[in-house]
Amino acid sequence: MQLKRWFSYFLMAGMAAKAGEAHAQSYVKAKQLRYDEGRPGVTVDESELEAVIQFEDNDKLNLLLVNDVITGASPTGIPQSQTTTGASSVAGVGVLARGQGFTPSPEKRQAATIGYSWQATREIALNAMANQSHESDYHSDGGGVGAVLELNKKNTTLAVNYRAANDQVNPKNVAIHPEGKGKKQTEEGSLSVSQLVGKAAIVTLGGFYGKAKGQMNDPYKKVMAGGVEIFEKRPDRRENFGGTAQVKLGVTDGLSMDLRYRYYTDDWKISSQTVQLGAIMELSEEWLVDGHFRHYTQTGASFYKPVFASVPDYYSSDVRLSPFVAETLSVTGIWRQSENWWYDATLAKYVQVATGGGGAPSNGGEEEEEGLPIFNDSHAMLKAYVFSVSAQYRF
Repeated sequence: MQLKRWFSYFLMAGMAAKAGEAHAQSYVKAKQLRYDEGRPGVTVDESELEAVIQFEDNDKLNLLLVNDVITGASPTGIPQSQTTTGASSVAGVGVLARGQGFTPSPEKRQAATIGYSWQATREIALNAMANQSHESDYHSDGGGVGAVLELNKKNTTLAVNYRAANDQVNPKNVAIHPEGKGKKQTEEGSLSVSQLVGKAAIVTLGGFYGKAKGQMNDPYKKVMAGGVEIFEKRPDRRENFGGTAQVKLGVTDGLSMDLRYRYYTDDWKISSQTVQLGAIMELSEEWLVDGHFRHYTQTGASFYKPVFASVPDYYSSDVRLSPFVAETLSVTGIWRQSENWWYDATLAKYVQVATGGGGAPSNGGEEEEEGLPIFNDSHAMLKAYVFSVSAQYRF
């Protein structure tokens, strides 16, 4: 998690460069968010400060500062019903203490991101960004570049982006698990084309490719193999690719809808599909309501199992690598108090349910219940609520 510094300096510099000119696209926004999985899960309290400065020549400066405080505990990967024998290590892998299902995860994260978009010509905009994230056991530095080309009287838009990051993993339990320390490099490129269709619809199609190498293990995740607990081991490389589609539609003067689809697959044998439907409605000159529903499903990694009879080349019991379905439902109320001051509040629910394939955790043999998991969460392996409020000053 990452702290964002130098915000005041860049904000004042951007405002000075504007020479007092006010633009509707510029704003400063403060946001407070709480994510809560309940006990013994994780709770996150996040504070954000964001500024977007739009210049007269259409150049734009973006700044974001984030501070997270994380409490609670996260799953270790060991089923609570499993116990260890205290036997010696398996295949030379160190044995851990008796598993309790969860491990405490108190942590603080600070993050900072800065980006700049330069309107090179009437048709071409170039952009660049840099970000940094820091935790006591994790540090990340990243950046990226991109370009946007507008054609056909700005009815067609082409966008290309490249992102890269270098991460350093320094686990707190390095004395027990020295192999958990290391570096990771990630890269991703994307390409998209947007087309105005008629007077009220925009259709966007895109594709992406990414790769990562280095320390891919979660140093706190464990597995039960051969009756003893050992730290997980994942491949040290990963490649992924996929595609996206989006339709934005103006239904009426006061109602717009947004439909999105994303397909992802990688060489860990994980494939996922995401469908998201959103709508924003203007209730009055002052009030808006924004609602979103997201459905996500994925297959499991080839090396995922809840329990291993022996030790294969790669192994993990991290439920994030298991087959599951997840759904999110959110509602946001927006109050435009004045031309300058906007406020909003969001309430969201997230539910994750195991699908049972590929050795994923199941509901104990009970018959699967019908209905959307977001409304019928009796067998959820993870349930969380998110609440946020923000205040925005536009100028």
